[in-house]
Amino acid sequence: MKGLKLVAIYLFIIFGTILSWGQTDSISTPQNNPLRVKADSLFKAHNYPKAIPLYQELLKQFPRDAEIKYQLGKCYLFGTRNMIPAVQYLKEASLAEIETKVYYYLAEALRYSYQFEDAIDYYRRYVVSGGSPDMNLDEIERLVTLCENGSFLTKYIYAPTVYDNEISSTQNFLNYYIPLLERGSFVPIPENLRTSTDKQRGYRAKMFYPKEIKPGDYIYYSSYGKSTSWGTDIFRIQLLENGKWSKPENLGDVINSSLDEEYPFIMPDGLTLYFASKGHYGMGGYDIYKSIYNPESKQWSTPENLGFPINSPFDDFLFITTANDTLACFTSNRNHISDTLSVILLKNEPNPTRRTPKEYTELIQISKLKPNVERVEKQTTPKKGKDKPQNQQKPTIRHKPASFNSVENDPEYSRALAKGFAAQKLADSLKIKLEELRSRFDYVTTAEQRIRLEKKVTKVEDDMLAAQKEADLQFALASKIEQEYLTGKRKPNNKNNVSFVADNPDFIYQAQFASTVFRSDEIKKLADAEKLRSAIKKLREQAIDKRNNYNKCLVVNNGNNTACNAIYQQYILTAKRYSSLFEKYFSKKYKIYSDCIEVARIKSGNTDSEVRAIIRKAQNNFRTADAIINNISAEGKSESIFEASLLRDLGLFQLDLAYAKIWRLKLMEQKMLSNVLKLENEIFGHTSYNPVVTKENNKEENIETPTSPNTPQLTKEEKQVLITPIISIIDEVPADFGITDKKVYTDENPIPINQPLPNGIIYRIQIGAFSKPQNPTFFKGMVPVFGIQTGKIIRYYIGNLTRYKDAENALSQIKQKGFKDAFIVAWYNGTRVTTQRAQQLEGKTFSTNIKNDENRLYIVEVGRYEKPLSQNEINTIRNLSQGKELSRKTDTNGHLIYFIGNFDNIEEATRVKDNLIASGLLKAVVVDITQ
Repeated sequence: MKGLKLVAIYLFIIFGTILSWGQTDSISTPQNNPLRVKADSLFKAHNYPKAIPLYQELLKQFPRDAEIKYQLGKCYLFGTRNMIPAVQYLKEASLAEIETKVYYYLAEALRYSYQFEDAIDYYRRYVVSGGSPDMNLDEIERLVTLCENGSFLTKYIYAPTVYDNEISSTQNFLNYYIPLLERGSFVPIPENLRTSTDKQRGYRAKMFYPKEIKPGDYIYYSSYGKSTSWGTDIFRIQLLENGKWSKPENLGDVINSSLDEEYPFIMPDGLTLYFASKGHYGMGGYDIYKSIYNPESKQWSTPENLGFPINSPFDDFLFITTANDTLACFTSNRNHISDTLSVILLKNEPNPTRRTPKEYTELIQISKLKPNVERVEKQTTPKKGKDKPQNQQKPTIRHKPASFNSVENDPEYSRALAKGFAAQKLADSLKIKLEELRSRFDYVTTAEQRIRLEKKVTKVEDDMLAAQKEADLQFALASKIEQEYLTGKRKPNNKNNVSFVADNPDFIYQAQFASTVFRSDEIKKLADAEKLRSAIKKLREQAIDKRNNYNKCLVVNNGNNTACNAIYQQYILTAKRYSSLFEKYFSKKYKIYSDCIEVARIKSGNTDSEVRAIIRKAQNNFRTADAIINNISAEGKSESIFEASLLRDLGLFQLDLAYAKIWRLKLMEQKMLSNVLKLENEIFGHTSYNPVVTKENNKEENIETPTSPNTPQLTKEEKQVLITPIISIIDEVPADFGITDKKVYTDENPIPINQPLPNGIIYRIQIGAFSKPQNPTFFKGMVPVFGIQTGKIIRYYIGNLTRYKDAENALSQIKQKGFKDAFIVAWYNGTRVTTQRAQQLEGKTFSTNIKNDENRLYIVEVGRYEKPLSQNEINTIRNLSQGKELSRKTDTNGHLIYFIGNFDNIEEATRVKDNLIASGLLKAVVVDITQ
């Protein structure tokens, strides 16, 4: 009986505890907790800052509630610029059963906190987990690209000298710029520069207007133009000799992207343009770019991202420099939410020497751009909120700690590196731009589009080669200085000279140059790691052999796992042993190698594209391995870890190969290449190297943060510069060919009919023949229009061109307007001639275009066919025709003849013919059509 009482008491205690747990859970639901209801209400109203303390109080009561952590993380993400708690709470929430979008928000918080690689992993996890209906996967890919860009832009950093950082509203931040601008001010764009689209969207930007402006000067501004399809673009107008302003000119595709461009500022040289964009290579939001205009080629250089810390994942814009180019000022919302901005004044350092960041928290700290120079206020105008110093102090300099190579302290070496980094950064950004431009060839449909795109590609190629050449020269100079230290020609202060002899090491850490990039403690770690290499190699080979045996067994037994289970267990056991030992090896070696490979490449002056490709290949393998590990499941876990270990093993081999090539260790290079090829074949079944541009490479600089009695500061002024009204903007009608919104032809100014033709070669595009006169609107704004009437038929033509290439360009635009049957017609001294003959005469008349080929012309005959070619075949021909027109005619047998022309030299024609044959059009031949 006593035992039954004890059991009853024990059961009562258990059920009472369970009941109390149930009551706690019921209280934790939003429906039953007033604090939770209020917090959720504030969240739905987007009042995130006020919701934060409520969710924090809820979390104290219910520390295991993942939903509360999720909401709290989103509040920090949307309502603050403090991403560290946002990451913490969202990461904890992601471990529970919660909606998939937690991965997206966590990725965003990581991106905003400069943890770009981790952000990419969570964006991918969000996609793999199914995403959500309200989020387009293309947007995720765009965000991943921003993270990749951000990882590149923050690989090497510097801490600028910041003089002032003032908080302002979006309405008044421009007032801080006024004292810095001696030659003008920012003013609202005049009403007559605003397009109908600007007015519909209520858009009115500010533009910089100089105090003194003379004919030939340009004013730059942003506008939607005629459409919202491509966001805001940057335009310019020019003051002409007659006092009128030119028609607004869009700066073109080099400057304007498919997204918004705003806040242009042209330097006093009239050539250097700073602007903000969301569409160029950047890390998110508005980034600031620099482009230089070439008056000779009339082209803008590819925009150069100013990099971190000027740019951030937030909005950064309106970068200006002072007249003497010593100060820079820009605005950002990185430190604030809502309509609050920071106006930042700092030392202008066009080519700072950079260094590798230690961790992402350092990026966060630098990005805040807090003033790091002590300011001394003038007693006559004390600044509110700033304390005056008690005593005048001498400037103090904070030197960087001693580095492991005294050559870094050589000023000539530092300058060479700084210039080299800037040139390399530009070359790498141009490389990315070039790849993007080349990808557009897949979507080219007209000759005119191809010609325009080819010009852009050529321009970017030239700029990229020039920048790369400059980088190579500077890095070669830095390398020469290093060699002088190594050989004793230059000696470090208070240190004995150290020199090396050629060597052939067994491992990279033993190489003669290893001590120039690895610290002594890192060399010791690498030596310890390499002791495991022999055992790892043996286990890897055994595991691969057993995996191959297992796969063969499956083939023999038609996929019967049961029959092969014993072999499978042997494979898994060996794979586990290999993966376990390799993890120890990887943890010792990877961090050191990944931190120092770019340092080794830059210090050696190596610019070999193959080395860059090898490094990028290794990085891709490491990322793939990380993705496998991050998405691992219980089923097949050992196999997944084995695959990831093989990829990491391959990546380390590739870095060994890269070091060997950088330091020209020929024997070791051959050994490492053999290892790479063998392991690639085991993993992928093949081997290949695809050169890809790597991230920029920079070094640490001496950072000085002096105190100064004359520290520059931001001051706020309300005055504005009075400008001469922009009231007379011309809208010229092109005399040769163009498209205009202006109503050119009216009852008072009708389309000319049977107007005499001028002498010389004239090309026009025939639109069609009609029995009745056509209304001017029929020609969709294309000018000039002419008519030739024969009997009751009127043939209409557009254009008045003297070069066949210009006529081809016009024809392409006319066809895009819907006149698919339009074609080129030519006259010589008022007499109709063939276009082939006109081109011959064009060459004789103007001594251009026909190249030393005895004044001959050629076409490429694609072939004669009984049936029309398919659309895919036609697209292929157009893509290979180098901008020439594809034509078709019928021969006496009724066969269709397709041909491309005209070519003024046989080499160009032969090149097109060879490309057609290579693409499968085997009938292509070159034909001489000279009369």
